[in-house]
Amino acid sequence: MPVVDHDGRVVGMLSRSSVVQVLARADEDLAKDVDAALTWVGLGAWIADVADGVVVLSGPDDSTDRAVAQLVAGTVPGVVDVRSP
Repeated sequence: MPVVDHDGRVVGMLSRSSVVQVLARADEDLAKDVDAALTWVGLGAWIADVADGVVVLSGPDDSTDRAVAQLVAGTVPGVVDVRSP
């Protein structure tokens, strides 16, 4: 699949193997990357459990922090969905 800039010029190519490589990441690796991302933005009190690419977050009962934690977790490549109880 071609990657284009805002003017429609081709600036690169995205291969099927590149997409599969991102989506086929181990749950343990995803959990580490989500935890690192949360810590980086100051939400280190949140814990990410990952199963089949789905992140379940647990942490403090602050709805603002919960929304930010969900947003941050969702940016990690390979995360399929983010939930919090």
